[in-house]
Amino acid sequence: MSESPRIPGSSEKKPFRAIISILSANRLFRGIAQGFLIVWFLPDLHRLGWSPVFAGMALSAGLLFDFLLTLAIGRIADRRKGIPILISGEILTMTPCLFFLWNHHPAFLWIAATLSGLGQRSNGSPGPFTPAEQTTLLKTIEIGHLFSTVSNNLAAGLSGMAIGALSGAILPHGRDILPLENLEGLLALLVASSLLNILLLIKTARFETTGTQEKTAGSGPSPLLSGEKKNLLLLATSNALFGLSMGITDPSISYWFMLRFHMGPQTISFVLGISFLVAALFSAILARRHPHSHLFRATVLLQLLAVISLFLMPVPSSFGWACALFTLRFACLRGPGGIRQALAGTLVRPEHAGWAQSIHLSSLGVAAVFGPALAGLFWKKGMINTPLFLGAAFGFLSLIFFLILYRKSIMGPPAPQPSNT
Repeated sequence: MSESPRIPGSSEKKPFRAIISILSANRLFRGIAQGFLIVWFLPDLHRLGWSPVFAGMALSAGLLFDFLLTLAIGRIADRRKGIPILISGEILTMTPCLFFLWNHHPAFLWIAATLSGLGQRSNGSPGPFTPAEQTTLLKTIEIGHLFSTVSNNLAAGLSGMAIGALSGAILPHGRDILPLENLEGLLALLVASSLLNILLLIKTARFETTGTQEKTAGSGPSPLLSGEKKNLLLLATSNALFGLSMGITDPSISYWFMLRFHMGPQTISFVLGISFLVAALFSAILARRHPHSHLFRATVLLQLLAVISLFLMPVPSSFGWACALFTLRFACLRGPGGIRQALAGTLVRPEHAGWAQSIHLSSLGVAAVFGPALAGLFWKKGMINTPLFLGAAFGFLSLIFFLILYRKSIMGPPAPQPSNT
């Protein structure tokens, strides 16, 4: 693993703590809006008369946009400060929503779904601008705090998702809200969270100028080493399978519950809220200071449990058992997400951290682009459980490549050989 830049002396720790705190607050506020959207967006489209295939294509368009932009943002984040990039991301997220609030034409809703990631972004992430967030963290913290900081950051986003999803179950209860009115409220909430995040990020920009170290003047980062290229190739392969597993199930899981058990959005929202809450708890536990080898083993075990849970989800005819399996699967999948994110930043030298994060996120997204549309095709044919079985198979293949990539970390350092003297 490559070395990570160390944090400056104690006199400069306050700006760094402010950066970490505000980035976590950003995750929390985004997560609240995303928690509402992941539950209500597809059901609202259904009530507006959108077909499963057309709704799935809207999500796929958003995933494709995120994938393409993520590749560019990773390169930019290696050469520029991260906070201005994140501010640009918030502006890009809220602008299409403002157009839809101004004019309810379906084309504006499609554009908002594509550019703002409606219904498909989760854990409070800034979507394709995540490489800028993660690179800022990597420049801010030392290696000893890397896994705990990134996991705490993820826990904040998952907590926001839990708040949003649980609120989505409680607030609309007993009220006959039209789908268009509900969408207006959801997009207004997303705009409000972006505005709040922009205000916080503007304050953070001052700390970034004060605290982060600029690159020395030169010709830019050196080329990737052969070992780094091999690591990134294995990372991309594992993540592509992982992303396909998530893309075919996660963005449309509320729709699956509706088709399989005929449950309304309020009930599904409550289930998702509990799942996000348990995932946040898992992430917070992993954020505690553990030996790295223990974190790797825990990540592998949790991912295996997630695969098994997803495979078993369609089996029970009971809604309660399906919910329990989904909660277990979701928590095991999302809880160690911060560990996976941090690991990606250690595969290369610090000067290529943004590119590594870009590869990590874009490889997750490239295969996920086809997931919602593919799930919609299966549903149209009445094969509502097939996407879950496929998701489990892709998740298992991803775990195999993950073990190949990090086998040395999981096994730990080799045992010392006895001396001949």
